[in-house]
Amino acid sequence: MEFRLYYRGPLKSNGNVKHKHAIREQIHSQLKQLWHQKPLSDLKDKLLSGQHELGCIRPLEGFVFAPLVQVQ
Repeated sequence: MEFRLYYRGPLKSNGNVKHKHAIREQIHSQLKQLWHQKPLSDLKDKLLSGQHELGCIRPLEGFVFAPLVQVQ
């Protein structure tokens, strides 16, 4: 699978937590749209399940995180 995320704004090499979160907020809608396309849409239930070997979604401090890359 190949996709591109677009971001326009400052990209600090060692930004603070607030800066990193601002970047996440800007790419969130792009990632949300990506989850509605194949092959992720076909695997969504398995990826969201903590019970399945493909499960990669992790809750953290009120947010749900999904890694863009996962090494197994």
